[in-house]
Amino acid sequence: MQAKWDSFYVITQPGFEDELVEELSEFWGLLVLTDGSRNSSPLNILSKDIGGVLIQCELVLGLQINFFSKLASRVLLRVFEKKLEKMAQLETWIKSFQLQEKLNSKKFQFKIQAHNSFHWNEKRYLHHLDQSQLLSNSDDDATIYLRISDNRLTLSIDTTGDHLHKRGYRIFDNQASIRETVASFCLRKLTERYGLACNSKLTILDPMCGSGTFLFEAQGLFLPNFKRKFSFLNFSMTPKILKSETFSKNFHMSDKIFKDCIGFDIDSKSIEASIKNLEKLETSQDTKVSTNDVYKFQTMDFFSLSLDNDKAKKTLIIFNPPYGVRKEKIFSAFQVVNKMKSLQAANNGIIWPKSETKEIETALKENSFKHKVYNFKNGGIEVGFYIFSNS
Repeated sequence: MQAKWDSFYVITQPGFEDELVEELSEFWGLLVLTDGSRNSSPLNILSKDIGGVLIQCELVLGLQINFFSKLASRVLLRVFEKKLEKMAQLETWIKSFQLQEKLNSKKFQFKIQAHNSFHWNEKRYLHHLDQSQLLSNSDDDATIYLRISDNRLTLSIDTTGDHLHKRGYRIFDNQASIRETVASFCLRKLTERYGLACNSKLTILDPMCGSGTFLFEAQGLFLPNFKRKFSFLNFSMTPKILKSETFSKNFHMSDKIFKDCIGFDIDSKSIEASIKNLEKLETSQDTKVSTNDVYKFQTMDFFSLSLDNDKAKKTLIIFNPPYGVRKEKIFSAFQVVNKMKSLQAANNGIIWPKSETKEIETALKENSFKHKVYNFKNGGIEVGFYIFSNS
């Protein structure tokens, strides 16, 4: 049995699968081959299911998804799928595929899901692996994912390490922060009608910015992340070009994605957190732009905000207000939407709890807003991301 090392399962948040495929298609031609030339092969989608997309490609291409994707949460290299009759087979397969040598790891961390396995459960698998001297509790060792369903085993290698939403800039947080992958999804939907060429003329404004996630994701939306660590960089099987110090120089970084990124918040501590995260951002993203030329943060109540007509026409407002059990809500959907109407921004995006769908949709209708909504979970709460404008 030989591995081809050419199948990757890209995990994303349920509901983001179609947008993930769109994102993969956008940067697929930017990836490089082992000889340094640009990739010209088409994106080959093998399957798509809830929470992920399976693709087939060369090893050097699949590993680069970690650098480029803002929607993926993890990239797994699928090694094989076989019927598992005896637990000893797993140890044999790991050795026959030379995983210890290829992953530069004598032992492994294991993530196991077992369904309808009549001999085993997760604890028994882990016990056997421990007895076989394969189980590690060290974060420095490679991670193998095992999925056993009806006694059929799928073995995959984690190429990512820390969850991909950890970009490296957010060191200060607040209690209602949005995950970076969710922020990127919302920003892509909010801006998709404008196109990249128009974005540099637009301002992104978050009037309840918290720790600044929407704004930081906006400016890095189409920039690869070469600064953080990925587990595949420790593998001996990883193509040398991806470990090269000059690898990132193959890519031209956009000087500016959006004209300005402006954040307001009524809580001064949130503004302080944003400013501290901004300082970290300068060392965690590959960009030639001075952050002082792009980002502006100020303590201000959303309901005191005003925009002049010329500025409003070039401003996109996006925010994730307090709701549900995350934080006490102090305003209604009607108050928020009425305020948005008065600001007359070019486009608006707001995350709102699904439990209050009737309230938000009634408010939008009464203000003559046409809207689109994308449903997903944010911090375990079912929400809708509403996009609406006057035109």
